[in-house]
Amino acid sequence: MAMPRSKARRFRPTTSTTTSSTKCAAPCATACSNAFGPVRPLRRPSGRRFRLRMGPNAYCARRQAGVTGSTAVRRQAPNAGSIAMYELLGQTGLVDFPPLLALDRWRAAGQRVCLLTIVEIDGKSPRTVGAQMAVSAEGQFCGYLTGGCLEAELCAKSVVAMGEGRNVLVRYGKGSPYIDLKLPCGSGIDVYFDQGVADDVLRGALEMRARRVPFAWETDLASGRSHLRAFGGDDRLPQQAGQNEGVFTRIHQPPLQVNIIGAGLASVQLATLLRAAGIGFSLLATDGLTERAAAELGIPALPASLETLNACPADPWTAWVILSHDHERETPLLVDILNRDGFYIGAMGSQTTNRNRLAMLAEAGFAEEALARITAPAGAVRMAKSATEMAIGVMAEILDRARGGGLVT
Repeated sequence: MAMPRSKARRFRPTTSTTTSSTKCAAPCATACSNAFGPVRPLRRPSGRRFRLRMGPNAYCARRQAGVTGSTAVRRQAPNAGSIAMYELLGQTGLVDFPPLLALDRWRAAGQRVCLLTIVEIDGKSPRTVGAQMAVSAEGQFCGYLTGGCLEAELCAKSVVAMGEGRNVLVRYGKGSPYIDLKLPCGSGIDVYFDQGVADDVLRGALEMRARRVPFAWETDLASGRSHLRAFGGDDRLPQQAGQNEGVFTRIHQPPLQVNIIGAGLASVQLATLLRAAGIGFSLLATDGLTERAAAELGIPALPASLETLNACPADPWTAWVILSHDHERETPLLVDILNRDGFYIGAMGSQTTNRNRLAMLAEAGFAEEALARITAPAGAVRMAKSATEMAIGVMAEILDRARGGGLVT
C-alpha cells in the first residue's frame, strides 16, 4: 500500500550547527551549505526503516546535474537507469551490453557522451581494472563499475564533466576526498571520466570489433588523447589492462560467439539463454521442427549444412556446440568443425556414443590431439535429462572455459 503523500518525509540538507561539519569537496559553482545534519531516516510502506546514504558531495553533484531530492535519487537507482538504457537500445533485460556500442548510438542521436574506466584498484573489487561504463548527457548509462554502490554518483559526475568539457580522474572509496561515498568492500578505485572520445577513435574501435580483431585502446590520462593499436594473428595479447608512464592501456577482445548445430528444445533453449546474456550466437537447425520453434521465439535459425556452417564465425573466441541425436549425420559437420578454429567443441551423447564418435573421426584421419578438443558429454550439469539442464550446463561450461583461457577481458 502506498504511503500517503502528506506523511512522506523528504531528505533535505540542513545547516544545523549542532552537528559536526563535513567539508564539501564537490566542484559546485553555486552557493550551498557546507554543513549537513544527520541523515534522516525514511520509512518504507511496510514500516521498516532505512537510511538514504547521500552525503554533501553526492548531493552537490546531483544538484548540478539537475537531480535533487530523495525521490529523484531513487529514480536514478542503478536498476532503473539500466532498464531505461536497454529499452533505448532495443534490448530486453539487464545484460552486459557493450558500452562502446551505447556510446555510438547515443552520439548518433546527437547526445554528448562520457566513457568511464577503472584505471586503478587499491584493494579488492568485484570489477577489474579496465572495467568500463558509458553515460549519456541525459544521465542514461550502460555498464557498471561497482555493481550498484556508486553508479548514480558516477552518472551525476559524468554529466558535470560533460558540462565543463574536461576529463577528470577521481578516487572513490579508500583514500577518497569524498568521505560520504563508501565502498562496502573497503577498497579504493580510480575512475577516469573521458568526455572527449574522438569520433575517429570510436569508429575505429567499432570497426575492429565488427571484424573480430583484438586491439588496445591507449589513453594519455594527462592530455586525454587516445589511439588504437591492433593485434595481429601472431601477437600475444596482454592479459590485463594497466598504466605505464601515465598512459592507460585497455585490451579489447572480440566478443564470444557460440555456433549451435542441432535439433530439439535444448538447441532453442541454449540460444534463448545466450540472447538473454547478450552473447552472440548462430543456430543451425537439423530439422524443420526446431526452425519453427525458434521462429516462434523470434530466434533466427538456418538449416544446418556445410554451406551455412562455413558462413559462421570461427576464431579463438568461438565455441561450437552440437546438440543432435542424429550422430551419423553429425560426423561430416564435426569433420569440418575440427578443421576450423575455436576454443570449445561440445557434443551431446552418452559415453558409449562418444566412443563411437571418436572412432569414426579417427578413421577419418584425425589424430588424438585433434579429438581431444571435443568435450562430450557436453555441459557442466552431469546426467542432465531436461533441455533446460542441458542448455544451462553447456552455457556454464563455455563461460568457464572462456574465462580460464583468458578470452574474456
